[in-house]
Amino acid sequence: VDYVVVNTTQDAQAVLEFLAARDKGERVTCLVMERQQALLPKLERLKEMKPPRDLPKLLDLITPTKEEYRLAFYYFCRETLVAEDINTAAEVAYPAGDRNAPPKYKITCLTGDVIDTTGAMTGGRRS
Repeated sequence: VDYVVVNTTQDAQAVLEFLAARDKGERVTCLVMERQQALLPKLERLKEMKPPRDLPKLLDLITPTKEEYRLAFYYFCRETLVAEDINTAAEVAYPAGDRNAPPKYKITCLTGDVIDTTGAMTGGRRS
């Protein structure tokens, strides 16, 4: 487990104290939801975002069991788009064909490849 989503800072402290008491070398990052409220306007603006080529937004493909969990999913997904393959992703990420410019969108592919807005690309094969 890399992240644990909690409501309050107090909850996060309890999780960390619990893990420390187990003394098994476990580490996690707690996403404290009360500290993420500043993301709400961005989450609202995402609803209005019209992605190029009608690519789906990753967040729209996730159905949280409770609406209140949507903000946690937004924290991780942000404005990520989903493309069929790396070629489509590259055409959208670099709309002018300029591979020297930073990508305009973070795009994940159905194949698992990712183009990040930082310019990093992740992909290849796993056996």
